[in-house]
Amino acid sequence: MDPVLSVPRAKAMEESTVDCGKLAFLPTISFTVGGKEFQVSAIDVYYILKVGEGATAECISGFIPMDIPPPCVNQGKRIKT
Repeated sequence: MDPVLSVPRAKAMEESTVDCGKLAFLPTISFTVGGKEFQVSAIDVYYILKVGEGATAECISGFIPMDIPPPCVNQGKRIKT
C-alpha cells in the first residue's frame, strides 16, 4: 500500500485518492519551467481536487503517473524506435 495514496501500488497507475484529513501533511511540490520555479501545495488545493463536503468528501490527486521508457541510445546516438 502506498503510504500517502489510499490505493495499493499496483493500482497507482489509475486515478488516486488521498485521505482528505491528511492534506496538511502533503508536501509542497516545485516545478522549474524556463528557469523559473513554481510551487504548488495540496493545502491550497492546487494538486488535489476535493469533491464534496464533510464525511462524504473525496480528495483526488491531480497527478497522473506515466510509464515512459528512457530513449534508446547506441554509442551516444539516439536510435529511432
